[in-house]
Amino acid sequence: RLREATRQVRALGTRLQAALFLSQDAERELDSLRQLLADVQPPVCAWLVFAHGEEVTGGQWLRLARRYLRDAEPTAQFVGGTNAYFTQLNRQRPAVADLDAVAYSLNPQVHAFDNYSLVENLAGQAATVESARRFVEGRPLIVSPVTLRPRFNPAATGPEPEPAPGELPTQVDTRQMSLFGACWTLGSLKYLGESGAYSATYYETIGWRGVMEREAGSPLPDRFPSIPGAVFPLYHVLADVGEFRDGQILPSACSDPLTVEGLVLQQGERRRVLLANLTPMPQRVMVRDLPAVVRVRMLDDTNAQQAMCAPAVYRAWAGNVAQPVDGVLTLDLRPYAVARLDGVME
Repeated sequence: RLREATRQVRALGTRLQAALFLSQDAERELDSLRQLLADVQPPVCAWLVFAHGEEVTGGQWLRLARRYLRDAEPTAQFVGGTNAYFTQLNRQRPAVADLDAVAYSLNPQVHAFDNYSLVENLAGQAATVESARRFVEGRPLIVSPVTLRPRFNPAATGPEPEPAPGELPTQVDTRQMSLFGACWTLGSLKYLGESGAYSATYYETIGWRGVMEREAGSPLPDRFPSIPGAVFPLYHVLADVGEFRDGQILPSACSDPLTVEGLVLQQGERRRVLLANLTPMPQRVMVRDLPAVVRVRMLDDTNAQQAMCAPAVYRAWAGNVAQPVDGVLTLDLRPYAVARLDGVME
């Protein structure tokens, strides 16, 4: 698993956040890992340190991990917190003296599961960051991982049951491959980014909890009818943000955030506005403060299959030229559409 993760992050041009789950035999485990690191040499930027049986990392585990691993990757952060949710972090606030950063995971489906509830939960993501900043004493906040469904039940007292034959695992949501999934991801990026989260880790790379389907296709095509080898629409949202690497997120506001959300990116003179129609109904949107000329590219039900099956072709399309009037452009968004507006600020 470490070798495959290393191969993937090198292909992506990024670094690895490695989660360690330590037992009472932690010294032997860390010594074994240290030997493996010398062989694999993964580009690690952070060690997320957790301990079996503890909801929130105790300082002794961080000190132990630092003693064994600090020389393997001198610039890597040592991160504590919880593999569960902000709730657990807030209940058992960590002593931050031994932490370089604080981590918790996030998903929108602990209590409700319909699309509208998932949309209502978006703003709450920013609230978790803002609340955590009050007790982490300036430490960076790492939200990892962000998933559509819970990965496990942190309140469970025993092993979770296996899915019935022919049923999806409880961690899998068919909206992973949907336009709604792309819209929700855009909203999540907006709220976590604008609220000042240091980093956010989304989904997996391949498979029904990832950003693209495996070449062999879905193991349960009747339940998860994806296209073998295709990317999911949320892939393009992440790619659109990734193209502004080393840029910044600018604050933006919508008059009806339960209907449409937007994310504004800037890198030098380049500016990109991403919009998501969060509803199953067409929406007319007015976008303000735009440059004189923009290119508009849509991702919706009319071209989603092409974007999924031929992502390189779709991404090579810059979009149609539009000219805002006094900086204002009116757009019609189809249900669960994602719009990308690119321009150069004067």
